Amino acid sequence: MFDNETTSKEMVVDLQETAASPPSNCNNGRLSLPAQLSDSQPTVQFYDIDSMWHLKERLQKFSRDPQAVDSRKPYARHLHLGPRTSKASAQKKKSTQRHEALFKNTPPPSATLGLPVIVSTAVSLKQRERDLAWASSIVQRYPYRTKEMRLKIAQERLAARVYPRGFDSSVECATDQSIRKGLDNTNASLMKLLDYIVTTSPTNCKANTTTNTGTLHLHNPATNYQQLPDPVSMLYLPAAPSPPTTEGFATPAATRTIVLCSRLSLMFAEAEVPPPPAISFAKNLPSLNQMWDDHSEHWNHQSVLVIKGIPIPICYWKDVYTSKGSPKGHPWKQNQWKGLKHRWFEWKVLIKEWRRGSPDEFWVQFTVDGKPLRYKAILDKLAEQQGMENDKLCESAKLEYGEQFSSVFSYTKNGRKFVKTKASDIAKQYCELQGIQEDDNDDE
Repeated sequence: MFDNETTSKEMVVDLQETAASPPSNCNNGRLSLPAQLSDSQPTVQFYDIDSMWHLKERLQKFSRDPQAVDSRKPYARHLHLGPRTSKASAQKKKSTQRHEALFKNTPPPSATLGLPVIVSTAVSLKQRERDLAWASSIVQRYPYRTKEMRLKIAQERLAARVYPRGFDSSVECATDQSIRKGLDNTNASLMKLLDYIVTTSPTNCKANTTTNTGTLHLHNPATNYQQLPDPVSMLYLPAAPSPPTTEGFATPAATRTIVLCSRLSLMFAEAEVPPPPAISFAKNLPSLNQMWDDHSEHWNHQSVLVIKGIPIPICYWKDVYTSKGSPKGHPWKQNQWKGLKHRWFEWKVLIKEWRRGSPDEFWVQFTVDGKPLRYKAILDKLAEQQGMENDKLCESAKLEYGEQFSSVFSYTKNGRKFVKTKASDIAKQYCELQGIQEDDNDDE
């Protein structure tokens, strides 16, 4: 109705009257215009438009045509089509049809549903009984206890763990004596063991590791064997004997045994194994080399993991922490090997490369622009080299086996046979078939 060029200005309504005739033009500076109808009678409004000449001309022209009011009624829609002459269509829109097909008897989410007057008991009878039974079992299993009661129970549990039933302070003296006796027996055993090691050929020394699965792992020692020092200088404090047990206790806990290179058989329970040490060798690879195994010249009889007073080389940590072979439902050191596994295999790869030559040769290989590579960069480069080696072995396997490759390098899954495509898997199987020792695999 108005052009964009028209300057806007507030129009002041002076008065409002009811007229029996249609609105007419006024020449006294005010313009009469029809307003909202009231009781079927037109209402005339007078606007002062002296300062808006262009608008005044258009409004005067509009006010002379009373029929133009009908075309300006609010909410007018599709006037060019005229009034409907046919019946309303009974066919519903496709969106409405899809909605009804999806939600046949379900009211729309926007509908306001009132609260039920009568609660239905069709489903709630049996369900209510089950809910009450479940709630009763939870209350019986976890009764409410005040803070004082919880503290008291915790203190009782701690006291029972430190001093089981039947244990009193008089046992402490006997415990001290048993510790001294254990030290004497350990020194005597070490002296006999040292005599046996000296008389035995170093090349025949092998470290056997036996887990609770019954599997025997053999570790081939290095040819350069370093004689053990005087046992007096490497006294290992044995574990204190446990207090006397009483009847009614649970069955003995599962144990695990490892045999070190010194032929010392170490048996321990799960509770005697501390969590995996939080240690990093990123800036101290020589310490990793000295702590890795006990059947090479690099072992310095020190480790961050100590069980029953005996330092455990890192190469045995897999046998100490892995839960493979433990009874079902009672995992050994649950999830601890899972967190240690990745670091352990990184250390294994680093030690293998470190011992290929001298430390100087190692750093010559892993130095760029006169600066030694960082820990992560070294591992990335070793992984790249291993990938290239796997690709070569994979190509050798394909050339050697030819048409038999798909039948030899395959696996079965869900009753179906698949051909291996991963280079590392093909290289691993190829090394096994060729008798090539490859001990850097992390199957567990």
